[in-house]
Amino acid sequence: MRELLVSALLMAAMTSAAFAGELTREQLLEENARLKAMVEQMAEQLEGTAKPTNLARTSLAMVSASSVNGQRPFDNSFHGVCNAFDNGQNWLNGVNYSSWLSGGERDPWIEIRFDVPVTVAEIQADGAPPFSARIRFDQAGEQFTPEVDGQAKLNPPLAGVRSVQLHFSVRIDDKRDRGSIAVQEVRVLGFLPGDAKFEVTTPRIGVTRDAVLPFAEAEFTRWNRGLLNEVKPKVTETETSFVVVYSQGDLEVFRATVSKANGEATGEPLVELRPKDNARVK
Repeated sequence: MRELLVSALLMAAMTSAAFAGELTREQLLEENARLKAMVEQMAEQLEGTAKPTNLARTSLAMVSASSVNGQRPFDNSFHGVCNAFDNGQNWLNGVNYSSWLSGGERDPWIEIRFDVPVTVAEIQADGAPPFSARIRFDQAGEQFTPEVDGQAKLNPPLAGVRSVQLHFSVRIDDKRDRGSIAVQEVRVLGFLPGDAKFEVTTPRIGVTRDAVLPFAEAEFTRWNRGLLNEVKPKVTETETSFVVVYSQGDLEVFRATVSKANGEATGEPLVELRPKDNARVK
């Protein structure tokens, strides 16, 4: 049965190659070897005897996420998204920081994109809440998996996949607010095209429109902190209130007045932001 399957697939592939144009004998031999290896791989996949690759830990993968805890950058060493693709090997100062930690959003997700179309057989998420997956294909279209706990097996495997986005379930009750979730390890098991060249490694960080805000907000936070570096408060009081004035050096920047009667506070900026001379305000 296997020999018949390989022969049929190889014949179809060679016929297709012949229609592509005339080839020299050497080119035909090279093409025959390439197609034979590819067809052998396809036959093993169809039979279920091929050993899958963790596609998410290859140089052909790029990852992003809905957030990182504390509005940290995606590549943060302590809680960043790459920690869910490190095979448990991220150690810092003797501590194993090997989980992605979300920022407490309503719909936490991780997305893996591939440089080439791949075949996906199984999706795993260790140390994670239940998840569902949104699978997008190279030739448009998408497919969704039901929510599962730990792993989602695709039978048959899905070919031509360009991205896999895992959406994690957030459990809430009436007494506690929605919190962050942790994911220890994500694996996307499947098969690469026969001629794809890759290295086994932690995936690259990717930026999508959906995920750009954490990058920008981290920069904004750094700038914002720099505006009021080493600001010190000074407390005075009147008959009815406490007055707290915040100063940077000799420059007073903000005044807060707090009522002695009920703690009601009001704030008053004592400086204003102006655009730089070369900035245009639209």
